[in-house]
Amino acid sequence: MKEIIKIIFIILILSLPVFSQDTITGQIVTSSCPDSNTLFKTSSNTNAHAALWTDPSYGFKACTNGLTITDRTCNADNSDAIIKLSSNTNAHVEKPNFNNYNVNVCSDDLTCAYRTGCNPDEQCVASISSDSNAHVSDCSGGYTTKLCCKSAQATECSINVCEQNICNT
Repeated sequence: MKEIIKIIFIILILSLPVFSQDTITGQIVTSSCPDSNTLFKTSSNTNAHAALWTDPSYGFKACTNGLTITDRTCNADNSDAIIKLSSNTNAHVEKPNFNNYNVNVCSDDLTCAYRTGCNPDEQCVASISSDSNAHVSDCSGGYTTKLCCKSAQATECSINVCEQNICNT
């Protein structure tokens, strides 16, 4: 009888789904966040340092939850900067309106803002510990300042032609 209970227990443990927490959106996902949805990478899902999205050493990703990023080139005036890093990797972060860091994470595909809570049409991508010299965390249980993003294309559409942040024009 003990052997049967052991076998059932092992089968139950092995049959549990394997989850991967490779995004810092506060959600457990079963697959990796695609590069086209990765804004930047982090060293952990809480109290983390940041890196550029191409960094091979960091496994956690600040994922835009389906908002596609195709343009990562910064404008000459950096008006499209979403967050700034102190270096390409192992970096502290700051809001884009501060001038302490020179590594800009940019995209014209997204419109982002820092708030205590995201609006219904926005995705929480990450949270930061302060305005500058900050660490990064996930959105659930992280820091109170949230990085909230939505499709930049959706902001240019009239309400009559948009559904779920995607223009139908």
